[in-house]
Amino acid sequence: ALGCGKSHHREEVDYGNEYQDRKQRDMPWASFSEKELANDLQGMFQSVYEKASRSSSSDGGSHATMYLVGHSYGTSQLLKLIHTQNQGVNVHVKGLVLIGGALGDGPASEITRDGGHPIFRLPTFILNYMQPSLSQGFVNAAFHESCCETLRAASLEKSNRNSMYVCKAFYRQTKWVTSDHAQQVKVRTLVIHGEDDLILPVEAGEHLANSLPHSKLVTVSNASHQVFQEKPDDVCRAIMDFILKCT
Repeated sequence: ALGCGKSHHREEVDYGNEYQDRKQRDMPWASFSEKELANDLQGMFQSVYEKASRSSSSDGGSHATMYLVGHSYGTSQLLKLIHTQNQGVNVHVKGLVLIGGALGDGPASEITRDGGHPIFRLPTFILNYMQPSLSQGFVNAAFHESCCETLRAASLEKSNRNSMYVCKAFYRQTKWVTSDHAQQVKVRTLVIHGEDDLILPVEAGEHLANSLPHSKLVTVSNASHQVFQEKPDDVCRAIMDFILKCT
């Protein structure tokens, strides 16, 4: 999984925090670095691709055709993966689907700055204390006001179970790709964005789509950042139409 990490280096841990679980203190900070996450994603992708290729060969096909889907910061990670592919990785990606994404130099640059939101510079024990309010703020922004309460409650419960140490280690090491990087992507791309996204505004999705040479933008009304949960039928329909046009 992303974040499993291979490095044993420990760069930034709140050792003096009496509230921090010992197991968390033993997690290497570098396990959540941009480089480690990229290595994890590359390894997972290569494994899935090789398995799909073997299956395709046994059925008489020449190679596996794959579509990759990313959400939020995951869109940036996929664009980095495609950049690696363009430099010689033996894979075949037919299309990308980027949901609720943005670029580091776009309209949401205060969110997509390297190192994440300044709040993650606080000590972990303070973040632990703030977690209920942070989780509630996320749910309020990530789901449209018309979204059902059941979905909101489930997201809030899961968010409150997140390790704030892991969140801090992850966000402090984020590095979003920029429009210069996106302009080099040659793969056909579908960009999906909630029209009322309060985390990464729809203008960020428009900027992302305009920066990609072969892209189409689909906006979904009455949806925010978790558009794939809020409007699953609309998102699935857009993805299926995109795949059919790519074949």
